[in-house]
Amino acid sequence: MLISGGCCLNTLGAQTTANASFSPEVVETGDTFALRVLVGGTKVVPKAVDFTPWKTYFPPDNILKCYAWQRSGNQWVQQVTLIAFDSATLNLPPLPVITHLGDTAFTNSMQLRIAATPAQAEVNSINGIRDIRHTEGINWGDFWPIPVVLAVILTFWLWYLRSKRAKPAPAPPVLVATVAPIVSAYETAQQALENMAHEKPWKRDPMAFYIELSLVMRRYFEAAHDIPAPETTTRETIFLLKKAGFPKELIRKIQSVLQHSDLVKYAHSETAGSAHEKNLETAIQILNEAHQPPSTQP
Repeated sequence: MLISGGCCLNTLGAQTTANASFSPEVVETGDTFALRVLVGGTKVVPKAVDFTPWKTYFPPDNILKCYAWQRSGNQWVQQVTLIAFDSATLNLPPLPVITHLGDTAFTNSMQLRIAATPAQAEVNSINGIRDIRHTEGINWGDFWPIPVVLAVILTFWLWYLRSKRAKPAPAPPVLVATVAPIVSAYETAQQALENMAHEKPWKRDPMAFYIELSLVMRRYFEAAHDIPAPETTTRETIFLLKKAGFPKELIRKIQSVLQHSDLVKYAHSETAGSAHEKNLETAIQILNEAHQPPSTQP
């Protein structure tokens, strides 16, 4: 995969050099990290970096953002934001750097360790549910005014009947109770996503769109699958979905949408217009797949 237009490495000349490094060098699954590329020996901004040697490890969806080349002293510097979902130790080959003349320079080879998210740490980080039940015994002395009030009311009522020698009271009107239809968590979430698809709120405020998209999904998981997603982080939510037996591919989609929402909400990441509709379509797929009870995995 060749990434151009400000995304990646350099030019080949007699003294052109290319170097790359990760920050950090050890990451957890689902966390973003940075690739830093340095190019020296040329006064002209590099053209592109060819990510083809890494396509097995980092498909296009895992390369989240490429920043523009910046001049730093005698070198050109570029930063790329990536994400990985599977734990492994990766020995990555050099990346080709394409210059403005079409020549090629190569970075150094690199190693990246992607560690699995510690399950115990995540379970311990979730606060327990407090018991709010009132355990104080009943004090019958608190209820003594009730018999007195009842006796006064009864006395007044008997006096009223005797004084009126009353006419027969009209029959009370028949009240017909109306019961509102029960709307399922699936129908509620489906309606909210359909409204987004119709109104396209990302055109007005992308951040507000992702806040609402994340909240719709998290409320559905809480109501339909008893997972406290609105009160937990994305990492904690993914852990609870795995524990509940959700399929691996479905979890991958959920993690992608929630983490993309987090990047926009908290890191103010800029996203192409087509990505908004794609994330909404993925959320609708997630809802339809999660509507079926997840199978318990061993």
